[in-house]
Amino acid sequence: MSDAIRERLRPELAALHAYETPAAPARIRVDGNESPWALPAEARARIAEAMASIALHRYPDPRCTALRAALSGYVGAKPDELVIGVGSDEVISILETAIARPREGRAHAVVMHPDPSFSMYGIIGRGHGHAVVKVPLDERWDLDADVWSRAIGEHRPSLIFLPSPNNPTSNRFDERVVRRIVEQAHDALVVLDDAYVEFSSGTISHALFEQHDNVAVLGTLSKIGLAALRVGWVRVKPWLAHELEKVRLTYNIPTPSQEIATLALGPLMPILREQIALVRAERSKLIAGLDAIPGIAVDPSDSNFALVRVGSRAVEIAARMHAAGVQVRTFAGHPRLAERVRITVGTPEENHIVLAALADAMRGAA
Repeated sequence: MSDAIRERLRPELAALHAYETPAAPARIRVDGNESPWALPAEARARIAEAMASIALHRYPDPRCTALRAALSGYVGAKPDELVIGVGSDEVISILETAIARPREGRAHAVVMHPDPSFSMYGIIGRGHGHAVVKVPLDERWDLDADVWSRAIGEHRPSLIFLPSPNNPTSNRFDERVVRRIVEQAHDALVVLDDAYVEFSSGTISHALFEQHDNVAVLGTLSKIGLAALRVGWVRVKPWLAHELEKVRLTYNIPTPSQEIATLALGPLMPILREQIALVRAERSKLIAGLDAIPGIAVDPSDSNFALVRVGSRAVEIAARMHAAGVQVRTFAGHPRLAERVRITVGTPEENHIVLAALADAMRGAA
């Protein structure tokens, strides 16, 4: 019977691997691009008060009414332009579920994204049976206009994901090339992923949304101190939001997440903005400290993390850091990232320990 069921599995699953996190997390975790600061006591008290009145015997508000209104103000969008999901991962899945019709003469719909970039674009795409096309970034980790023009012409994508700032390279993309891609791929949905925009110097995503019918803007609360809530969204034209809602799971956002996120986007927002400013300030200090360690190179960062080239023994260096209580992200499976580790900005105390652990690991691996 098990063999018979196995034969019914989607063939695309054979090439996929379940996402795994370390079995024994280190004391200092700077691998997940989360905020290093917990909310202060007064904010937690406001949240506890809100939690006390939740009707746990009732399903959540399926329309996320209060959260939708709060997000509308935060994003600068109309409420009927927003589709809300369990983190941006679910929103990506909703997009790839709905926009899935192959073009004429093609066996599969095509999802296109830069490489390297956020792995879930492709993982979710392959899981849905789409063809996934990765377009390589140039030597500066930026979009190559000519390469993208050829890729769009050849593969005729239905969905294009462009994260700026990009994970894991930490940089913003050339806005002129982003605009050119939007204009060339006029019959594809171009999803501009603003996951890290709060740590950047700006974005043209919403301006492009207003100017073009084929632009969507992805967002999340996970990077600004609310990762446990798993709240993400996409801004699309109202007609498309209506269609996406047909494949969004009902009651997908738990009531506690709705309540806390609504508070965070309202009375608690000044605290989050202060923490974002702290991350940006500590990023500069972290990069300065990294630059002072012999044998490494740090890429410029517009995000809440740094991509650091440590050499061919990157996995060993990460293991040595883990033994010292520091967990960083490695990319052993990617040929262009194999010599690099990704380090999230921590608190001043955490960054001090991270820098010392990295310096020791570099000496030990020499």
